[in-house]
Amino acid sequence: MNEKIYDLLNDVKTDLNEYESHPLSSKEARQIETRLLQEVRSMKKENRKNNKKATFLKAAVSAAACAAVLLTVSSQPNAKEFLSGTFQKLIAKSEDEKYAEEQKELYTHIGKNSTQLTSDTGETIVKEKQTQSQVLKAKDAGVTVRASDVYCDGYMLYYTLVLETENKTLVPDGVDGIYTTPNKESVPSSIRIDGEYDGAAHLVFQKQQDGSFITVQNCCLYSQPNPKTYRNGDILPIDIDLKQFYGVDYDKHDKEGEYVLTEPLNGEWKLSIPVTVETEKNRTQKINKEDNQVKLISVTKAKATLNLELQEPDYTASPYNDKYNDPDIAVKDADGNFLQWAGCYEKMNEDGSRVHYITVIDTEKEGYTLEVTNKNVDGELIAQIDFLVER
Repeated sequence: MNEKIYDLLNDVKTDLNEYESHPLSSKEARQIETRLLQEVRSMKKENRKNNKKATFLKAAVSAAACAAVLLTVSSQPNAKEFLSGTFQKLIAKSEDEKYAEEQKELYTHIGKNSTQLTSDTGETIVKEKQTQSQVLKAKDAGVTVRASDVYCDGYMLYYTLVLETENKTLVPDGVDGIYTTPNKESVPSSIRIDGEYDGAAHLVFQKQQDGSFITVQNCCLYSQPNPKTYRNGDILPIDIDLKQFYGVDYDKHDKEGEYVLTEPLNGEWKLSIPVTVETEKNRTQKINKEDNQVKLISVTKAKATLNLELQEPDYTASPYNDKYNDPDIAVKDADGNFLQWAGCYEKMNEDGSRVHYITVIDTEKEGYTLEVTNKNVDGELIAQIDFLVER
């Protein structure tokens, strides 16, 4: 039944030129969106009850018209109200980069679902969870580092750090970025996520148009042999201890071809960020569709990501004959856009098969396609599985 409903919606053609474009507030936009979603839900119920294709098609056309208005609203500048100043800077900076559209999509989806950190963000957390006090800003040697935004859905963790300084040792003319530990001789900085050491903190702060420097960090929470399971409201602490900064000019290279760095600036910058895990919007759907021994088991929709669980064969065996056991895996939406990967983890079995967990940035469509291609042999398609994500 669901497939028929989606087919009907896909057949609806709407001339957007019929509708006037009026700038609406974000509150008005959310009200329209809520009414649209309520209408679609009622249409689905009515269709299941009456099983009348004509009734649903008539309602679908009405919903499409409402969607056209919402589409106009979403294109207004007021959409920026959903993003923090940090993510707005990142999007503005990415416009001149090679993968501008991909960066914009990532920052928009993660940004609008992130929590902006303030001095009182963790006040309730500290009292109720009895965790250590939060430290969102650290200043030393003329450099200020502050935590800006966090996103955590139990699968992926994103957090942004902003660095501001006028220290001429660190940012002489031409400096494009700031590193923490660019080489083995650097004083090691560290990051601990939920008590687990996340390795030396190789952070890269990119210069923004206003002269500040920003880094976006992510952590795939299940990409380990025994991943932790987080529930809604759990606290995931991030402890950051930075010891040293280097400025870098991407237009200058030394004799070995390495970037030219400034002299190191030493100090101590410690941040402690209690992150609230938000899983209340997570919805898992069993798919259980198979093609050529590749099986899509389930899809979990989170706030800004889709999390796929796959069962895959041993690709070194016939008929795949891929000695590297490393095919190309891609997810496309109904418009043919490839979804960005955000994280993955493979659990290998003794027989060479595996369970593969993949996180991609959600484009908020309903129809998707999983494609597996034998890139190391002949590039031919191994498996193609279409699936729907309920909204």
